[in-house]
Amino acid sequence: LRVLISDLLFPADLTALAKSVRAGALNASILQVVSERDINPPRAGALQLEDIETGDLRFIEISQAVRDRFEAGVSRLRGMLSHACTVTGVSSTELVAEQCAGEDGTLDPRPLVAMNMVTPAA
Repeated sequence: LRVLISDLLFPADLTALAKSVRAGALNASILQVVSERDINPPRAGALQLEDIETGDLRFIEISQAVRDRFEAGVSRLRGMLSHACTVTGVSSTELVAEQCAGEDGTLDPRPLVAMNMVTPAA
């Protein structure tokens, strides 16, 4: 079993990535972990973005046109990942991180159990 866990929010050939995950593995899966903000930006207003890998800051103004382009990009990424996994035989799951956070900020495994990603200990 081989599992890649990533937000996949970087330029990549997703089919090549899925092939490398699949290579030599009996079963392979990609778990895309995203933040609610990664898939649903604010409705309107100024926004400061930070690239967590580089620390680069970018300031943008969210308008309906920007939001529409953003949503189209998210949809395109989901479609590309779905296609890449279909052609390579890799399963994929999207996990929104906030859905797995308990009230105290720690991991709440119930959403993972509901998605059949983990099995609770007996």
